[in-house]
Amino acid sequence: MSDTWTVFDVLANRRRRWVLGVLAFSPRTPIPVRDLAESIAAFEFENPTTTQTKRVRTSLRRTHLDCLEGFDAIHISQDGVSPGPSFHPIFHILSVGLTHQPHTQS
Repeated sequence: MSDTWTVFDVLANRRRRWVLGVLAFSPRTPIPVRDLAESIAAFEFENPTTTQTKRVRTSLRRTHLDCLEGFDAIHISQDGVSPGPSFHPIFHILSVGLTHQPHTQS
């Protein structure tokens, strides 16, 4: 895994975070890219159209999945997407960020 700041840069993208979240909570892997795109489109749009889902799938294939695979966060195969060797440490960073409650001063 690359340095921490680079991991934060990768996690700054919402679709990449959603890929990790869908994988983390999926009862089965690998997840076909089509199913992954449908899940993410459902997060982005209340009732995604076929065109919106195709755009998400294209974006995943052209940009986001390769980036996550480059960090070993995911593994892409003919069957779909599954967690890679660095999935758990990267998802841990993401989950800590999601659960962090900022301190406020009274």
